[in-house]
Amino acid sequence: MHFRSIIPFFLFLSIIQHVFADENLVAQKSVPAILFSHKVSSGLLKYQTNYDPESIVPVESFKTIAQELIDHCNSDAYIFINVPGLRKLDLVEYGNDMKFLQRYINSSSTKLKFEQVKSLPETFITDLIEYIKDKCQFEGHIKLRGNNSDDFTTYIDSGRRVIEINYSPLPENETLRYDSILDLDSYIREILAQLPSPDQTFILTSLHPSPVPENDYDKMKMFPELFKNLEEVEKNNMLLDVAPMTIKYNPKYNGMEDVPAFSFDYEFFEENKSLLTCIIAALIGFGFLNIAGILGRNVSRTQTVQSTRQNNVTKEKGKVQKVDGKTHSKEVDCDRDLKGVNAEKTDVEN
Repeated sequence: MHFRSIIPFFLFLSIIQHVFADENLVAQKSVPAILFSHKVSSGLLKYQTNYDPESIVPVESFKTIAQELIDHCNSDAYIFINVPGLRKLDLVEYGNDMKFLQRYINSSSTKLKFEQVKSLPETFITDLIEYIKDKCQFEGHIKLRGNNSDDFTTYIDSGRRVIEINYSPLPENETLRYDSILDLDSYIREILAQLPSPDQTFILTSLHPSPVPENDYDKMKMFPELFKNLEEVEKNNMLLDVAPMTIKYNPKYNGMEDVPAFSFDYEFFEENKSLLTCIIAALIGFGFLNIAGILGRNVSRTQTVQSTRQNNVTKEKGKVQKVDGKTHSKEVDCDRDLKGVNAEKTDVEN
């Protein structure tokens, strides 16, 4: 009876041992890190040229790199994100689904990534913030905890800010961990989209290590497509010093001073003979039509003037005949009156 009672206990131990044997969890000795700035920060690509993803970057070396990124003081917001338990495998396996983080990395003028950085002290971000305070100055320090964006107060001025985000620890369950990674991606986008200026410097890493699978130390690259062919080129300067576009001088004839003022291009005439003939014929026809119109208007005007003159002469003759008729009748009446007077005188005398 006693033997039967301890069988379940040994079964439980065997199951636990089997689970941990499958996971092969080991202590996390290094953490991933991603750094980028919206504006170009020259002199940092040297840390990516001969970088080996299998090598572990010492803490002091990584701190120097972060400080060199800050030294440019070319951002209006400095965002530091601590994701407890973040592994390289998270960004390798789920990186393709982190669309917003990829978008911000791709649009940055300077971007760096380190698959393995020696586990960082908990004061690492605090020390960098103090460094910014002395080096670049800032007007506000915003602290956010968990993944609650309601704690973020939107501001509209362009004063330099430091935004410190301590994200929620990532769960061990694979499904829950994937969902938490996607929530982190959306959270990054939600915070960065509310900033009044796109000029931002961004550092993402983990200050709180947790057990990781052994294959977390395998040779794997984070976001390999985003970190190919890196160049120190300003991608986000809207006022680039671009030389004005000039038209290359390419005359049809070389040595124009030797060409006379008028030159007949026989080749051009032969190629466009039919078109030129139509144009000349149209011009000549148009000229004839204009001349004919002018002559027609002149003849019509002459005829109108002559007709008007004839009508005036006829009217004048009619008036004269009327006047002559009236004068003749008056003369006849006068003769009659004189004859009457003479007759009366003769009668008186007799």
